[in-house]
Amino acid sequence: QALAGQRNVALTEFSNLTQLLAQELGVEPMSETTRLAAAIRAGKVERGARPATSQKAEMKPARAVRQAEVILLDKVDRFWVQGVRQQSLYGAPPLKLAMETMPSALASPWEMVVGQAEQSERPLPAGISINDVFGDSGRALLILGEPGAGKTTTLLELARARLEEARANAAAPLPVVFNLRSWADKRLPLTEWLVEELNIKYLIPLKIGRTWVKAGRLLLLLDGLDEVRTESQAACVAANNTFRHEYGLVPLAVSSRASEYMTLPEKLRLGEAIQLLPLDGEQTERYLREKAGPQSGLANILER
Repeated sequence: QALAGQRNVALTEFSNLTQLLAQELGVEPMSETTRLAAAIRAGKVERGARPATSQKAEMKPARAVRQAEVILLDKVDRFWVQGVRQQSLYGAPPLKLAMETMPSALASPWEMVVGQAEQSERPLPAGISINDVFGDSGRALLILGEPGAGKTTTLLELARARLEEARANAAAPLPVVFNLRSWADKRLPLTEWLVEELNIKYLIPLKIGRTWVKAGRLLLLLDGLDEVRTESQAACVAANNTFRHEYGLVPLAVSSRASEYMTLPEKLRLGEAIQLLPLDGEQTERYLREKAGPQSGLANILER
């Protein structure tokens, strides 16, 4: 814009950029950008001229892509893990919920081969992490539970663990949380909906989002299948299954209320389904004692 003679427009864009970076990421523009703005403000960048740039100032494509990935990870962490997850825990450490497998919740291409004995529920080892369960599922997991069972919190615990991996390993898939509720608005193919949600919710440019989705770069964490309008839930499951046929190696986890999901005519095609079990009396009492403290009135009531 400055080279085209629109000096004031260029400086306004720089001001907008500075404000956006501060609001969204809490950072300042790169030093090269700040120096360029100063040069424009001082009238050292003239119409038709080319400002002097160093090789360092030319951001390499790989670096630009990784920077976009880091920005996405930071947004997932800030909103979902540090925000929604922490608020749902009310400052307490997460409970180790009991879980059991639920094979009947999935559509399996092997169901005509596997015997009925293999279709029964079985408890998972006590204290197993959702990250390990996800890995054992072939990175394709359905998380079921009743209202208040901890489905979203469990999904976000998986997001937290996978964020750590993605930050430590640039080749690891990028965990991104999506709420399926908005899918029913347009009922798009899942690939198109994901690109749109990346743009609307995370401010990821459409071109970058489309590249990530097509390349299988994301680890999809789809929350709230039961929050989709009732008349659209079956179609949402079908859209997920269509996506799985084309992108079957993309890591994916879905959460839903068990009661609503089990009534649907079509089941998800995933590697494993688990159900979160209600807390037993001992777990509830231990949690309340730890949360309230030994000197509280609640502790006295529990003693009675």
